[in-house]
Amino acid sequence: MSISCESEIQSPRVLAQSQQLKHGRFKHPEAALFGACHPNHLKVDRTQPLHHPRCFRGPQQASHSARFPKETTAIVTIDLGIQHLPSTDPTVAIDLIRQAIRTKLGPHHHVRSSFIDSSGYRNIIFTLYWKDVSTYREWEATLPADWWYGGLSPASDIGIFKELYTVPITDTEITFALPNPEGYSVIAESMSGETDTHEYWGSARDRIPRSQTDNIEPDGWPSLKDDVFSSDPHGKLVSVEPHKNLCLVRSGQVWENSTPAEIKSYSTEIKPTLDSGMEELIKNSRHFSCFSNRYMRIEDDDGNPIGKKWSIIMWESLERLEKWSLTPKHKEIFGTQINHFNRMEREVRRLI
Repeated sequence: MSISCESEIQSPRVLAQSQQLKHGRFKHPEAALFGACHPNHLKVDRTQPLHHPRCFRGPQQASHSARFPKETTAIVTIDLGIQHLPSTDPTVAIDLIRQAIRTKLGPHHHVRSSFIDSSGYRNIIFTLYWKDVSTYREWEATLPADWWYGGLSPASDIGIFKELYTVPITDTEITFALPNPEGYSVIAESMSGETDTHEYWGSARDRIPRSQTDNIEPDGWPSLKDDVFSSDPHGKLVSVEPHKNLCLVRSGQVWENSTPAEIKSYSTEIKPTLDSGMEELIKNSRHFSCFSNRYMRIEDDDGNPIGKKWSIIMWESLERLEKWSLTPKHKEIFGTQINHFNRMEREVRRLI
């Protein structure tokens, strides 16, 4: 079992327009409708406390969550990765994944992205989403077990990996600056109105439905399947079984359709701060119990970069993510983003 968190920073200009003159609409926390990020069918009697401070009077900026129907009990996500040196042609591996995506029972949504890892390999990642487990299983049953790597020679310099997550809907949380879906929110039934469970430490935990009654502690440690290990895994299939309550975070930025002023602010303030934060997290991953951090540019289906970026980060636990969120670097990232939004809002008011 894993928990999944998704967030996006989107179109600051439109965000500022939607927020003008709305500040002060939240009452004191004791009277506010905290937990509004949960749809009614996922609300239960809370036994775990909320984390908002008594002085919290509501977020400065809007936030929206995805809404899935009652019939949706789990989201299936697969990250299929191709690793290759610039001198190696990955076309065959890419075509294998594309063909599988286009089959009748293929994913309800997919995203292509890429990054260069610390060893100099380009990683092309296809992220596949299904809104029900049964359709995913039917799709999987139509393909050979080795479809994603069987076409490659063991002597090839191309590496392939597949990460499969079947996450109960009660173990997910989503927050967006605007009701414009990204990631698995694209396959949701709808987007919510503005919610109030954000902009305070612990709000990500509060947005996870299971956190109403569970503290979501990790159980166990990742292990090799069948205890098979080789000092030289080149050309071999290595399978790893994750532990319970692994935490997977997908967080991104969208600057498509932004004004020149917004793009300049993003490029000169948000991006440098975020880049240095992601680099620090990658370099000190063991210290923070961060298993992996892929900081990637999103692409179209032909591999051309578009105005979106996201990181896919795997943590030992939600608690480890929360501890990192208290570090000076994360506070700097968060503060830079809030300052950006507030400045864009003031600019909109000035123009009006």
